[in-house]
Amino acid sequence: MMYVLLTIIAMIPQTEYLSFVDNEVFSVDGVLSDLTASVIIGPPLIGDAPLVIAHGGFSGLFLDSSYEAYIMAILETSLPNVIIWCDVQLTKNEVDMCFPDLKLDNTSDDAYCKNNKSKYLMNIVLTQGWFSIDFDFNDLMHVTSKFNIKPICYDPTSEYLSLIDNDVFSVDGVLYDFPVTASATIEKFLIITSEGASGDYPDVVGQRFQTKWLTLSVTEHNLSFTTFRSRYSVFNSLIVGDAPLVIARGGVSGLFPDSSYEAYTMAMETSLPNVISWCDVQLTKDGVGICFPDLKLDNASDIDVHYKNNKSEYLVNRVLIQGWFSVDFNFNDLAPVTLRQGVYIRTEKFDGTKYRILTVQDVANQVKPPGLWLNIQHDNFFTQHNLSMRSYIISLSKNVLINYISSPEVTFLTSIVARFNPRVTKLVFRFLGQDDVEPSINQTYGFLLNNLTFIKTFASGILVPKSYIWPVDNSHYLQPYTSLVLDAHKEGLEIFASEFANDVHFPYNFSYDPTFEYLSFIDNGVFSVDGVLSDFPVTASATIDCFAHLNKNDKPREKFLIITSEGASGDYPGCTDMAYTKAVSDGADVLDCPVQMTKDGIPFCLGSINLVDKTTILQSPFSNITNTDPVLNIITGIFTFNLNWDEIKSLKPAISSPWSGFGLYRNPKAINDGSFVSLVDFLIYAKSATTLSGVMIRIEKADYLANQGFGVIAAVVEALRNTGYNNQTSKKVMIQSKDSSVLKEFKKRSYELVYMIDDNIRDIESATISEIKSFASSVILTKNSVFRSEDDFLVGKTDVVQKLQSSNLSVYVQRFNNEFVSQAWDFFSDSSVEINNYIVGAGIDGVITDFPRTAATYRRNRCLGYKHRSLYFSPVETGGLLQFMSRQSLPPAEPPSPILTESDVVEPPLPPVAKITPASNADASPIAQSSVVAGVLTCCLTILLADLS
Repeated sequence: MMYVLLTIIAMIPQTEYLSFVDNEVFSVDGVLSDLTASVIIGPPLIGDAPLVIAHGGFSGLFLDSSYEAYIMAILETSLPNVIIWCDVQLTKNEVDMCFPDLKLDNTSDDAYCKNNKSKYLMNIVLTQGWFSIDFDFNDLMHVTSKFNIKPICYDPTSEYLSLIDNDVFSVDGVLYDFPVTASATIEKFLIITSEGASGDYPDVVGQRFQTKWLTLSVTEHNLSFTTFRSRYSVFNSLIVGDAPLVIARGGVSGLFPDSSYEAYTMAMETSLPNVISWCDVQLTKDGVGICFPDLKLDNASDIDVHYKNNKSEYLVNRVLIQGWFSVDFNFNDLAPVTLRQGVYIRTEKFDGTKYRILTVQDVANQVKPPGLWLNIQHDNFFTQHNLSMRSYIISLSKNVLINYISSPEVTFLTSIVARFNPRVTKLVFRFLGQDDVEPSINQTYGFLLNNLTFIKTFASGILVPKSYIWPVDNSHYLQPYTSLVLDAHKEGLEIFASEFANDVHFPYNFSYDPTFEYLSFIDNGVFSVDGVLSDFPVTASATIDCFAHLNKNDKPREKFLIITSEGASGDYPGCTDMAYTKAVSDGADVLDCPVQMTKDGIPFCLGSINLVDKTTILQSPFSNITNTDPVLNIITGIFTFNLNWDEIKSLKPAISSPWSGFGLYRNPKAINDGSFVSLVDFLIYAKSATTLSGVMIRIEKADYLANQGFGVIAAVVEALRNTGYNNQTSKKVMIQSKDSSVLKEFKKRSYELVYMIDDNIRDIESATISEIKSFASSVILTKNSVFRSEDDFLVGKTDVVQKLQSSNLSVYVQRFNNEFVSQAWDFFSDSSVEINNYIVGAGIDGVITDFPRTAATYRRNRCLGYKHRSLYFSPVETGGLLQFMSRQSLPPAEPPSPILTESDVVEPPLPPVAKITPASNADASPIAQSSVVAGVLTCCLTILLADLS
């Protein structure tokens, strides 16, 4: 059904007004008292209370579309579900702003721009004035508003009542310059009809406009112009039409101390505009409510330093706990106490800064979050200490708008349910572990999970650990999802998932990419939770806005190459058929093969010349042939040229876990999966993979191998010739080496020669670039050669990329891993944020990665197509985090990386291949096995694609 809100002039006579709504023939469905019309598609609102639409805020008294007008309409004078009206105008630089008229001089001061008057044809009428399209937004920062007409305050209560309570009909909404009067009238109307169905409040704007997501961004200063952004939600296809909420647990608590001012403000700056700030409420001895993440203050502050002798012992939920508790201190006693990071795997660099403990009012009034969620974890404990959390919350709600209140205690929520309007403040029951006992009614949370009908009697939603929805087994793999989300929605409950963090050990199914974990909760084709509670709201926000509902066939929005590092070596043992097929299905552009030589002269793909690094050879019959090689700086080694190809194929591959020292292992179920691949088999498979654009052949230690009697360059050339790469143009061939002497051997061939600079450098000389151009067309840099870091904090950006690209050299950067410990703190432990910084912030031409799926998904995300990109997909400010540290906490200065000189690049020619008696089975041909292995690769790809479909 379609209903219409009619717009009319504010001071129009009541008789004319009623002619549209009470003429015995027809009636419009609503009235907007202004100059434009709006057609809204939605369900009929028979019986619902009419909406109050505040035209430019409280524009009957304050300046139209000013900060004060909007705030007055929202906080002081209107119903909680008041709708804010914005007349959108565009500036010269395409900033959309809220202003009531196309002509700026009609309601603003023209004194600042006296000479900028223009003349335009508007609706066939030549109009003179000052127009927004003639000014950049920054030009308007000093322009102030003025009243176009003198406001006349009168009370049209009777007129409102005639429209909403006349025993015949009620309009669905009214737009007026005096929302306070309309609100008061409708409030009275609702009280009168509270027992009837018609007394219900209409749904919030997000549910009314099921496909539109509106955000109003206002400045903290008294500026006349307010920016306005409208974006269509991608969640219109879900059963519940709204995009999931992002709840920032204590702000960006994954980086800053939980519940600190900086954590909260950073969440607002880097998250969705409607991000909800989470506050764990504790009460002090004198009844002041503070935002603090734990009942024990010593868990996330330095209170034990200031009050060494004030340690206490209390019974909390039947467990005796020692520590420093808020009930032992008045709020003023906490003035010298500062917050610190309570999760010890996270950086402590911000602990030295004087982050004080905030009251709930501090968060509401100073941080001013778009939404506020208060969690009451221990009401029973505070009651035992003669502190009433109920009284505190009720009193607080008179001055602070609370959007959500959660608690794991049934009695607390039932004690306040009658005091809160669920359209304004939603109560949420928080589930703890299924075997934990709820303290107020002495039932396990697992028991309550099967009684959602009971939960519905006092709560609008539930907050559950994410394992309630996607269980995880003891080996950290996902189990089939439960029906909890569907059950909750069927019961009319919203459901929120908790315990999201980028720096925890989440299931191996997600390949250490937190975006994939979020997607499993909001974009799985079956259900979506209504919100996520996260320590890293930037990742949750980006997932919802940028990654949800992407199609694998969506075109890339950024042009850069995705080059594998030993295939998808983050998921399978590197350089195996499984790693390569996974990389192709994940969206890689270029497969790489680091070439090693066998004893019988067959080139094959393996990431190390030492079989100990990449295979299980030490558990094989060949374990007794270990030796030391001082030239290669290897103490315990069994080299690839010590075994022939058949012997190497008999070994099991071993997955590499470069961050195992932090307890981060890769896909244990596939630790030995896959088969080794000869170079010929690799090339045949890559040639048949239609989505690949090319191959990269890595050649290292060619001089060493030549002295051992192995001509690796000749073997590569022969393999390329035998597999037809010399006669085709569809697949790019890239030859990579850190030895210029190797690349010069391929100079006469039409390959892309890639020079790898594997050391960190801070600069490069012009003569060096010229020398590189004489033998290469591309360069590989380390990440630190682009963005310099110290102690895992970004401290600067080099201009090496710019210098190389200005000389027409493509730049690729290695190596991108998903494990959070591989990234600078500035990237919020999010691999997509890191990639974005190098692609958008540094403009590199490609990434070399162990996890091609992450890079390919990033390349398709919709935020890259936005004209005005959100902060969560804008490059981070280099050195931006240093400003939040005390001088004592700044990362220690490290010795500067060197400047790459010409002498670093110039090398003598490769030595001739030594003549050594070949092995007895040296006549084994790599071509002989090609069809077999290629068949295995094709089979693996078919199976993998079937699993993904």
